Amino acid sequence: HHHILIELTPCFYQEMIINCDNPISLIDSIKASNIVLLFRLLLFEQKILLISDDYDTLTQVSLNLISLLYPLTWTHLVISIITEKMLTNLKSFLPFLNGMHKSLYRKENVQNILYKSHKDLFIFDIDKNKFEISCNLFEKKRIDPIKFLNRQIPPLPKNIEDIIEPQLYVLKSYYKSHPSDIYLVNYIKCKTLFLQVFIELIHDYKKYLTFVDDFSVFNTNGFLHEKPESDRYFFKEFTTTELFQYFIQNVLYYINNKNINYYFDELIELYLWGLGIGDWGLGIGD
Repeated sequence: HHHILIELTPCFYQEMIINCDNPISLIDSIKASNIVLLFRLLLFEQKILLISDDYDTLTQVSLNLISLLYPLTWTHLVISIITEKMLTNLKSFLPFLNGMHKSLYRKENVQNILYKSHKDLFIFDIDKNKFEISCNLFEKKRIDPIKFLNRQIPPLPKNIEDIIEPQLYVLKSYYKSHPSDIYLVNYIKCKTLFLQVFIELIHDYKKYLTFVDDFSVFNTNGFLHEKPESDRYFFKEFTTTELFQYFIQNVLYYINNKNINYYFDELIELYLWGLGIGDWGLGIGD
């Protein structure tokens, strides 16, 4: 089994935009299966409201979730703590990741806003590790939030799905026996796992950059055609997201300006040596 195949340099941390000085570990506060669901919701730019009885938890969890998207960039609204004066932000029809203290969330006027503004807002209770959807708030006949989520957005490709949750459980187990290593688990190993997921997903993206009038463009149809048929729905939806399109736009900027210093590409080179995500390992739990 291969270990510590990627050495994370300071450049890596700069590009990941790590904002938290005192992180609360996602691994400790959220179940592995729910981290994967939240990741999927972010990947497909859904509307997400985090709720908790603790303000610090709301701030740290929202920032940590966003940082898992590297090398993609969340370009939508993020408000870690919504106050009563900011409730209009909950009416947005655009994607968002917002947080709210439960003392405000429990107010009937707030629940009315959530219910009337959205039928597809995903509410995640960090303290209870539980999902809800806004259309259930005043209904006796409830819709199962997880089934609703799975109808709304594509599943991850099977090779990713088979790896990501078990690896998160390994991290959780490691954290329980090494609680002083919160920085190592949260900032390095958890984020490295999700980085590997993206490398597995888009390591071949440069094959589909073509030149038109001396400028590079991305050949989406060619990219989709080469994907396994079982995963094509995922990639078709993924390539239409602003997350992916902004990533390609940034890459094209690098290329068209003859700047080849793109750190993510250096990490892809490691992948191209023949080391798939299942072989990389996290260097723990052995």
